[in-house]
Amino acid sequence: MSRLRALTVVIAVSIVGMTAVPGSAAAPTAQRACTKAGARATIAGTKSVCVRTAKGLVWMPQGNSSGGGSQQGQQLGSANSITWSPTADGWRANGTPPVCPAPLVIEPPVDVARATSILYPGQTRGGNYKAHGGFRFDSNADNAIAVHAPMAGSVVLGARYLVSGEVQYTFDIMSPCGIMNRLGHLLVLAPRMQAIADRFPAPQENDSRTTFVSPPVPVAAGELLATQVGVTRPAPNVFLDWGVYDYRSTNASAASPVWAGQHAQDFALAGHALCWLELLPPQQKARVATLPAADPASGRTSDFCRA
Repeated sequence: MSRLRALTVVIAVSIVGMTAVPGSAAAPTAQRACTKAGARATIAGTKSVCVRTAKGLVWMPQGNSSGGGSQQGQQLGSANSITWSPTADGWRANGTPPVCPAPLVIEPPVDVARATSILYPGQTRGGNYKAHGGFRFDSNADNAIAVHAPMAGSVVLGARYLVSGEVQYTFDIMSPCGIMNRLGHLLVLAPRMQAIADRFPAPQENDSRTTFVSPPVPVAAGELLATQVGVTRPAPNVFLDWGVYDYRSTNASAASPVWAGQHAQDFALAGHALCWLELLPPQQKARVATLPAADPASGRTSDFCRA
């Protein structure tokens, strides 16, 4: 799992990044219906984004995408003065961040109907503690699994590294309200994400340390991040790591001094990790509940998921 590089150095990063997002449609009309959440276009000189509202998908100016109280609207709002800084025990906002949706519901980054088993967050796998979970796709004939941004936010950290000589990618997407989604073992990236990854240090075998993305690059909820996951050498191994972290506060496990001491080295992630299985929309949650645990040793054991 990736670890924060130079974690003790406090570097402010803008949650609403300054990198421009290219338009993806030809001059639709503002406030009119659109067809794909996260699509962007310049309308009469104003950059606009397609957001989901109570009235359906509509075009709204990027700086005013409140979305009638929708999740996307709250996360793409005009809180462009908010910055977040990594500290020894997590990220902190420099002001009052926008309010996260309550209850917090997060769309899965993949089509859970294609998943065959679940990696539970907050367990030991392969001899190492993993704050993140993930999905396996053992029925796939190849590594073709589309990965989409679970929430709107900005890419603030990322990594590229080698596994058996094959390049793998990780991205951390921080929402303005303080929820971070980490997606790992991406194999083939969407062009815009590849442009970000091309700026990372040259990949080295099993060196998954993350690098700050400066300025952070905004992504929309549902935006395509990758088209293939996992590794292909020596044979296809199709899986995706997914961790969700809430930097508004520490989690329930962190309240135990013993547990916190055991995880002092990885507290910046483990102390804020959530059980994303409990945050999925009802249909996806029901599907995930039917899937077996992927790790034969730890099974469904989890420091974050309720039994």
